[in-house]
Amino acid sequence: MCTNTSRPQNLTIYEKGRRKEKMFRKKFLYIPFTILLITATVQLALVSRMVAFLHIQKTEIGTYHILSNITTTDTAQTGGDFHLHVLPEKLSLNQGHVTNGAAGYGVVISIASLVACVFLRRDTYQQRHKSILLTLTIAVSLLVLFNLAALVYVFAVTYLTIENKINIGIARAAASAGPGVGYSIDSWTPETWYQALLLLPLESSTHSTLSAAAQEMVAWRVWIILYQIVGAVVVGWMGMAYLREWKRVCGCGCGFASGTGSGSGRVASEEAVTYRIGYAEGGRK
Repeated sequence: MCTNTSRPQNLTIYEKGRRKEKMFRKKFLYIPFTILLITATVQLALVSRMVAFLHIQKTEIGTYHILSNITTTDTAQTGGDFHLHVLPEKLSLNQGHVTNGAAGYGVVISIASLVACVFLRRDTYQQRHKSILLTLTIAVSLLVLFNLAALVYVFAVTYLTIENKINIGIARAAASAGPGVGYSIDSWTPETWYQALLLLPLESSTHSTLSAAAQEMVAWRVWIILYQIVGAVVVGWMGMAYLREWKRVCGCGCGFASGTGSGSGRVASEEAVTYRIGYAEGGRK
């Protein structure tokens, strides 16, 4: 009685393991690369929107109208309205360039990998499947390292400038020097600069525009984390697929080896393992 109940249970556990192994087959590789392509495309789009926004502000807007703050007694802040240049003098854009490069690299790798998946699904190119999988695994691993460097750099630069505030007196002095003179104190990123601008008394339309832009800048910075997680998952998926193919070609390993050796031999060994497990559990009961 105990043996009969343990044998189906062992078969169920074995079948679950087989289902997990099937997910790492070559024909399912389009799943992780499609997800990676979507993630990288969103990252690229968010950074591109920031670049386009900065270009429009610099070429079409020029300056922001800063209103006089009549609710304070500070004479530096009650000197009347003035127009501040849209960008500061010390604006760092390197984090955007690095992130844009990592996103673009991910898009290219994803498209190339999806094309390679077409060849991996055909037995005509079966002799080259191992080399294709190895190449894709190395390429995606480089993407993860590239994106990790971008992630660390972006968050480090943002952390160093997140506490910066705009001094109204210095901003007014820069405005009086000319319309093309930017705020000259501290170093900024686009995100921290516009977050500091939102603390100034702005027109309602300007405030809403800058608020939406600042939220998008925060979004692409946070999206790098998701991009990194997806890349790491794809590397693990590719590693398992390559290991499966390597064992198939070498003719070693059980469970991963598909299409090599005798089919009846594999079935016999699987039944033997299941029988031994069921017998051992039945003996303990």
